[in-house]
Amino acid sequence: MTLLPLAEATLRKLFQTGISGSPLLVQHLTLVVGMLGGAVAARENHLLSLSTLGSLLKGRLREAGAIFSAALAATVSGFLCVAGAQFVLSEKGSGHTLVYGIPLWIVQALIPAGFAIIMMRIVGHASPLWKAAH
Repeated sequence: MTLLPLAEATLRKLFQTGISGSPLLVQHLTLVVGMLGGAVAARENHLLSLSTLGSLLKGRLREAGAIFSAALAATVSGFLCVAGAQFVLSEKGSGHTLVYGIPLWIVQALIPAGFAIIMMRIVGHASPLWKAAH
């Protein structure tokens, strides 16, 4: 992502040409990296938390808090997945292209896919007791 703007600037300076749609490519590559980062963080169970209350709880209360927190986070991720899918479907009908004939909706489809992966991983990490049951 860093090399693309540098290559663009160099090509413009030396050859009076550039890379078509370079800013759009960088913008959408940022989306790809962000969704990939969220999926990896969810896989490693290292998503950011808005509260440290769970670390203060003990025993069954801590377990219940972790399950409630995971359920809430999975619900939000599910809603974002559905909203992302609706967005992609609306963009698919528009026929917009990113660059070089690549349909824009293909890259944007990473939004609902990423949130679906995050949601499934949150549910998978909700309770250590669930892993023992599998």
